[in-house]
Amino acid sequence: MIFNTQKHDTVTNSGGNAADVFRIAWARSVDGKTWDIDGIIARSADEPNFAPAPCVSRGFLATDFFNEGGYFYVSFTEVGTRSIYLLRSLIDGDPTSVPGYVGWELATEGTEGEVVWTSIDTTQALDMSALNAANMLPSGFASDCYMVRNASFTRMFASAAANSGSYMVAVASAVDCDAGQPVYELFRSDSMSRRFVRASLIDTSSINIGLFGFEPQFTKHVDNFAGTPRVFATEFDLWLVEMIPDAYPNDNIIDGLTIRRRRASIADFEFIFSDGFESGGLGAWVSCPPGCSR
Repeated sequence: MIFNTQKHDTVTNSGGNAADVFRIAWARSVDGKTWDIDGIIARSADEPNFAPAPCVSRGFLATDFFNEGGYFYVSFTEVGTRSIYLLRSLIDGDPTSVPGYVGWELATEGTEGEVVWTSIDTTQALDMSALNAANMLPSGFASDCYMVRNASFTRMFASAAANSGSYMVAVASAVDCDAGQPVYELFRSDSMSRRFVRASLIDTSSINIGLFGFEPQFTKHVDNFAGTPRVFATEFDLWLVEMIPDAYPNDNIIDGLTIRRRRASIADFEFIFSDGFESGGLGAWVSCPPGCSR
């Protein structure tokens, strides 16, 4: 599996804070109980240029991990920017192999929407400009301001019937910089070797998107295949990780985290949240050190 690590900012806060630098790491397990950390698989070449500042994170932040067509895929963003990138590796079929993947490739710009999968050296920092990395989910909001984009991908089938036809979809956040608020967009593609196309803006008026928006995630199924579709357009789940409002603004705790499960559907590439179904519960609290502003 992949997970996010943090290189602590010891300049503005010795304990680490939201100005920490993110990197993407890999861990493996043969039983799903005991995990061994294999090391960093992706870090930004811009790290030496990051200027420490309270509550301004930088680096690579993984947003999703999924398998498709015999590959592991990792979607990630460079925190503060407008891009969503993709890494992939062939899955090693031997469950006892180390590290479990074959070798990582980065989606880079090709021609006419195609991407070129370029091998990377995981021991070296990645210069996304020099590599001509492809923004796989180009937002319809062109304003350039600091943002932390989140995204989740899945193969979406037309219905629960076997062999009903399918395509890849993604739900991703962005920021309307002029309005100063998060927005959410639906993307689609017929191939993982093409940049996704923005299908529509998602109407979030029926849900509480939280103080800083929500992090979307589709339910993952290892057998979401043509013969056994698990995620289909007529009804599926979307998980929302949200921050709830701060009831005690002076206690140095900014928000609570809650995870909500919402039913949704897609019709004519319009994303629709269903009425009458929601489940969720309170999770962890997030602290903010003195000097950290919203």
